[in-house]
Amino acid sequence: MVRHRDRRLGFLATPSLLLYGKAGWGWVGQRLSVTDDSGTVFTANNSHFNGPDVGAGFEYLLTPNWSLWVEWDHIFARDQTVSFVGAEPERVRRDFDKVLVGLNWRFGAGPGRGAY
Repeated sequence: MVRHRDRRLGFLATPSLLLYGKAGWGWVGQRLSVTDDSGTVFTANNSHFNGPDVGAGFEYLLTPNWSLWVEWDHIFARDQTVSFVGAEPERVRRDFDKVLVGLNWRFGAGPGRGAY
């Protein structure tokens, strides 16, 4: 599970290309496990990390109604002590990167109204 609350700020490089940066806060829920020297695997009950989220992306207008967007995000998750079932707690840092790709449909965009 990945959630984030961001805001983006950008500019038009061309009438069809929007470049932007973004910043906010992100949350990541992950399943973690550790293996000791004997091969025994210990799992964590809940592993939720959060921290500042930054990213960059672009959106390109394909037609007056359709646009394609690509964005990269990085969540700087804070160090956290994670309790593993049957093992000693461990201090864990989990920075997280993701790349998103999407296609947008714009309602009401008619001929000549395709620019951002």
